[in-house]
Amino acid sequence: MLKERQRKLPPDLPFYVNQLEHEDIPYETGLNATREQREKLIEAANIKCAGCGICSGSMLITELTGRRLSLEEYRDLSYLSKANLDPGTDMNIYGHALCERFDLNMEVSDRAEDLISCLEHGGRAIINVGGDHEGHKGVFSDVGHYIFARHYLKKTAEFEILDPAFRPGKFDSPEVSAQVRTEGFVCYCKADLLTVETENRSPGYYLFRLNP
Repeated sequence: MLKERQRKLPPDLPFYVNQLEHEDIPYETGLNATREQREKLIEAANIKCAGCGICSGSMLITELTGRRLSLEEYRDLSYLSKANLDPGTDMNIYGHALCERFDLNMEVSDRAEDLISCLEHGGRAIINVGGDHEGHKGVFSDVGHYIFARHYLKKTAEFEILDPAFRPGKFDSPEVSAQVRTEGFVCYCKADLLTVETENRSPGYYLFRLNP
């Protein structure tokens, strides 16, 4: 039984997990950090602060397999695979652990074309946005953050995104709403935004498909 709290939503809306609602679930990361760095991470040792990768993984697996596990189980998989040794979740490690556990295939890319192809052929993706960097103010986050890509809408050339750190008003400013439109907690944006959001991260896109 899925343990995390869920919003009561109409059946046509996607399964969604918001990390901001889970301060009560511990998640220790940055185990390889220095003692001084570790002290700074103590207050952030929970899903609310450090769990964007865990929540994105939960949405990914539910979308691709229909299986719903607790956030504690996804967190424990990060511990087991040692994806938590640096601050946050190392998706290069965690993505492979998800693949092994749930019989998926993962490819990585920095090309929006590969992201589109994955989504158009039934896959799903976790996007590694890099926050603020030279010449760009982060839209989905001002620091490194994972978001989940569900679909590509060919008619409007938009990606359908679930941001695990969505909050009311986050995308309401004129400069941001010009780049991201929202319907409830579901976000839509174009490839040019994702390209600049990930240009200081590599890989920018983790592409997942069910194994045949």
